[in-house]
Amino acid sequence: QLTLGGLLDGWPALQLIKHVTEPALYTFDRDELVSWLRSQPDSADRVFIIGHNPALTDLINWLDTDAALDNLPTAGFARLRLDIDAWSALAGACGTLLDTLFPRNLDQRPC
Repeated sequence: QLTLGGLLDGWPALQLIKHVTEPALYTFDRDELVSWLRSQPDSADRVFIIGHNPALTDLINWLDTDAALDNLPTAGFARLRLDIDAWSALAGACGTLLDTLFPRNLDQRPC
């Protein structure tokens, strides 16, 4: 909740996007995230998850087996494209890691 609050304070446009708090996502287990994602309605074409490690790092590496991400750091961001038509079809190696943004790199990115 604190992370979401900080994001909303620092990124006002994010306040216009619907967000839901899911207690089930307070987990450190990738399989629990996978189960939750598979249960999402297909009308949800995008999902933004704020969560914890090792679950998030494990999820990224499971979705994109070429990612080889050592650690999604605190306040890190990763964007993936999933090659699925339905959330229920979510499977290992069905994704591509498109972009990451880590706090240590913020001063290196152009404005």
